[in-house]
Amino acid sequence: MTQIFLKNIQCTVGNETINCLAIKDSNGRFGVNDVESEVNSGQLVSWELAEDSGIKKITKIQLKGTKTKIFKKDPEEAPGRNNFQTEVVETKVVLKGAYLIEYVLDGGGKVKIDPFIKVLPL
Repeated sequence: MTQIFLKNIQCTVGNETINCLAIKDSNGRFGVNDVESEVNSGQLVSWELAEDSGIKKITKIQLKGTKTKIFKKDPEEAPGRNNFQTEVVETKVVLKGAYLIEYVLDGGGKVKIDPFIKVLPL
């Protein structure tokens, strides 16, 4: 299983402070907003809140803008936990795609971020 940990942080863009998403996965990849997490073919992937994440709830995770099937089914909230899970498809070639993470901040307000996922072949 690959775990992807999420934490809302403040970023400065020009003269403006905006909400950004710090993303760290269990494979050692880390970045802000546009991280490309790698998941092995057929593996379970779980999006979880990091400690002191500043996030009240993940509301949606979905693939966007691609016809390539990456998830076996749409990610769903795991019962009794504030995380989302799904399995990626089994593949013999590398698959890449952008997806949407939508979440609610502890203090209210929704944020949408579009990171990437890469599925490594068998």
